[in-house]
Amino acid sequence: MNGFSIAEADVAAGMETDAHVHKTSQEIYYVLEGAGTMRLGGRSFRVKTGDAILIPPGTPHNIKADDGACVRILCICSPAYTHDDTELLRQ
Repeated sequence: MNGFSIAEADVAAGMETDAHVHKTSQEIYYVLEGAGTMRLGGRSFRVKTGDAILIPPGTPHNIKADDGACVRILCICSPAYTHDDTELLRQ
């Protein structure tokens, strides 16, 4: 297994990422800039610059940027991200 991966993602103002789940990887979203709403499992909550969110394996999740500005996040996966480990979900 590879140790971990880090990717930077920008979510445009008012937009959201596709809901998805990682079968084996745990993920951390670290909010570099902006604010929005995080959906994690059955919960929704506000996130802002400086927040870190732990996403356990098998947990559906996505993030939506506020209307006023984009959200810039670091996505840290362990083990490292692979497309095979990711399942897109219908919203």
